[in-house]
Order: sequence, then C-alpha cells, then structure tokens
Amino acid sequence: MNKRQAYIILGVVVFIIVLVVSLPKLLTKTVSPNYIAIMEMDVRKEAIIVKGNFAESATDYKGFKAEKEGNNLFIELKGSVLPIGKPDGSFSIKIFKKDFGDINGVYLRGGSEKKLIWEES
Repeated sequence: MNKRQAYIILGVVVFIIVLVVSLPKLLTKTVSPNYIAIMEMDVRKEAIIVKGNFAESATDYKGFKAEKEGNNLFIELKGSVLPIGKPDGSFSIKIFKKDFGDINGVYLRGGSEKKLIWEES
C-alpha cells in the first residue's frame, strides 16, 4: 500500500467517524411549544415532572434541555426530524430542583416562542 492509498483510507475513516458522531444532532430539532400537549405537570419539593405528547405525529421524542433565567425555568424538548421505525411522541421528564434553585414559573421554549405551563401561586 502506498502513501496515497493510506491517506485515502484514513480520510474515509475520519469522514465516517465524523458522520456517525454528528448525524444524531443533525436529525433533531427543538419542537415548538405550539405542537406540545402537556398531559401532567407536577411540581414537588424535590423535582418537576412533566408528561405529554407531541401534536406532530411524525416527531419522535429525543430529549430535553432545561435552563434557568431569573426565577423561571425554560424547557426545550427535542424531537427527531427523521424517526426510524414507528415514532413515539410521548415524553416524561423529571428535573431536579436542586440543580436550579427556587423556581416561580416553568415555560416550554422553542426558538423565539415560549408558553407558560406552570406558575407558583
């Protein structure tokens, strides 16, 4: 095997590794709050539990991201753009309050859109 063939093989291997690592991120999107139905919202002393479904039947739940801004918690739900198999848009997430401190409101966020789903009374 000469140097040229070795470089070509190395390039192909690196390309395949980069593709495998980045493909899941390329195929997920943040779901708009307008396409999320909350079925259960339970704010306890130690945790926040949110259960629901995506209104878009082709979207498969892939995870979430939670961030605190002021005393509000913003949750972004991630869905698959191209689900493999039968998509399941139902989700159940548990967020531990010790990671975020005092929270007065919980919002769903997707891009510039946000929707209040719980507020301390």
